[in-house]
Amino acid sequence: MKKKLLIIELNEINFDLAKNYIENGHNLENFTSVLNSFTFSHSTSEEQYENLEPWIQWVSAHTGKSYFEHKIFRLGDIENKENPEQIFEKLERLGFSVGAVSPMNAINALESPKYFIPDPWTNTSPDNSRLSKKVFKMLKQTVNDNSMGKISLSSVLTIIELVLRTLDIKNLIFFVDLVAKSVLKKKWMKPMVLDYLIHKLHLKLFKKHQPDVSFVFLNGGAHIQHHYFSNSPYASPKKENP
Repeated sequence: MKKKLLIIELNEINFDLAKNYIENGHNLENFTSVLNSFTFSHSTSEEQYENLEPWIQWVSAHTGKSYFEHKIFRLGDIENKENPEQIFEKLERLGFSVGAVSPMNAINALESPKYFIPDPWTNTSPDNSRLSKKVFKMLKQTVNDNSMGKISLSSVLTIIELVLRTLDIKNLIFFVDLVAKSVLKKKWMKPMVLDYLIHKLHLKLFKKHQPDVSFVFLNGGAHIQHHYFSNSPYASPKKENP
């Protein structure tokens, strides 16, 4: 039997900072497991600072090409360029089935994806399922209108459908608690709500369709770091959070 491969893309996560929290007594079980159990491979990166943006780096990760080879500089640029072959198509060409949920700055060029839901910033086609199309529309609306605090009725209905499809009673209690905290007193938890739904949706799709390789992209950690990095007692160098 073929072994299944899950590729979890954690955007901009600072593992050194996570290690600092663990060493100072914070109970981060999953990060502890990752740090203790996995081999870290350090790849080369761009030398010019402006080319270190994640929407450039993820294209490099998906294609094996540097910025000067793929020339994709902004979110969504990949839609309009002569697209470099991505890992998704390479795997499919080698005979593996592929699924992907929200990979950053990636297009759907698969012949027969098990599932493909684009990121909220890239106008490429999801797979043909009704659910994938609805989730893609919801992600685009909620993420791109986040700064204005807007959420449409159709997005609310899609989120309710996702909750009903993916969460059992135990998960539902956790989810409701997470939403309540993010609204009432811990705004920094807000991106975790969306990440949790994406995680649960990905697991459901993976179990249902059983692709050989599956990708899932989670952005909540990057969002929290952008807004609250300087709040951390373990961040370096120390500076006031604006």
